[in-house]
Amino acid sequence: MNYIIGKSGYLGRSLLDYFGKEAEGIGRSDLWPKFTDRDCIVNCTGYGWNPGQEDVGEAIDTNINLTVSLERARNGANYVFFASGMQRERPEHLYSLTKNVACRYLEGKAHILILYTIYGGKWDPPWRFMGTFLRAAKFGKPYVITTPHTTRDFVYIDRLCNTVADLSFDRRYRTIDFGCGKARSLMDVYNHVMLNFPDACLDYVKFQYPKTKPKTYCAERPHLPDYFNEDMEKTWGLICE
Repeated sequence: MNYIIGKSGYLGRSLLDYFGKEAEGIGRSDLWPKFTDRDCIVNCTGYGWNPGQEDVGEAIDTNINLTVSLERARNGANYVFFASGMQRERPEHLYSLTKNVACRYLEGKAHILILYTIYGGKWDPPWRFMGTFLRAAKFGKPYVITTPHTTRDFVYIDRLCNTVADLSFDRRYRTIDFGCGKARSLMDVYNHVMLNFPDACLDYVKFQYPKTKPKTYCAERPHLPDYFNEDMEKTWGLICE
């Protein structure tokens, strides 16, 4: 059985849909089963990602103590843990500090997946970058990117689910940078979409720099390198239909 820790979050719900009857979700108030060496624990939990989440005790309990407790109670079960590219970009952040402690503890004991920007699927929250941006591009609405130089590697949720399924049987524990290997700044992604997809009202898409003198850029459609992996190309084609 695959036990999905953090059943209410985006990753947790997506994985439960993917595994179906082969998975069971575990939430904050649920009792843990007695794990066996035939099971896989997938820890999707995390505290401190969003602005305003600065409860140090909650961050330690969720990101460190829960991680350690699961490892001690695993009873031979496989273990997959989600880390984040944020731990490298902003190592001083509360989320990063506590997640880094958990990663050090789990080295050699679990699969550590370093996630960047996972998008897609029916559970993808409407405020996440890729979905929000693609909808804005489709309908020709202004879109403000507040951190244009922040780098992201975009991967569709189905690819992540497939990888977790493969790792659920793999005991060769390692740390995996999970992405397509084409991390770009959000500005690069915006420019690529704006300038290379003329069939989705992109002539009217505007980019506004925040906290500076207002400045807009309209599409001129010069050729740019293809920053999209196959997942992103497919998703863009679907959203433009």
